[in-house]
Amino acid sequence: MLTRRCTQRQFLLQPSEAVNGALEHLLAYAAAKYGIRVHACCVLSNHYHLIVHDPLGNISSFQQLFNSLVARSLNAHYGRWENFWSSEEPSVVRLTRSEDVFDKMLYTICNPVSSFLVEDSKLWPGLCSRPEHIGAGAHATERPEFFFRDGGPVPRTAELRLETPRG
Repeated sequence: MLTRRCTQRQFLLQPSEAVNGALEHLLAYAAAKYGIRVHACCVLSNHYHLIVHDPLGNISSFQQLFNSLVARSLNAHYGRWENFWSSEEPSVVRLTRSEDVFDKMLYTICNPVSSFLVEDSKLWPGLCSRPEHIGAGAHATERPEFFFRDGGPVPRTAELRLETPRG
């Protein structure tokens, strides 16, 4: 389980079409590049939770790329240049048992409800996994129009697949 907070707990991840699209695309791109299997995700206004499996030992590289691209692209989107992420270390919790994975997936998906932001997680306007999307195949994402250039390293399209954990 990966958790990362914005600097000073600012609402830099506040849901919008641009923010949601950037996060979804960058998650898809970074996960594919490093062989990370995404099981669940939820992005609240000032932090995110990801439940992932790292069969190739690339979690550090994945985090560096994902967090760097999110920070640089959203800073450009907002016209800001200060630190995006908190100076606190990101939280990385190793989930060793299938029960732990399921528990943290449930926690992640229900986070907007448990934080009293919405009455049903389906009402959260930000990027958040839905149970029916887990194991349902790949979802095509589009690179945001801001910050990224044609011919750059981030492809125009990427596929995000929410995989069912293996037991």
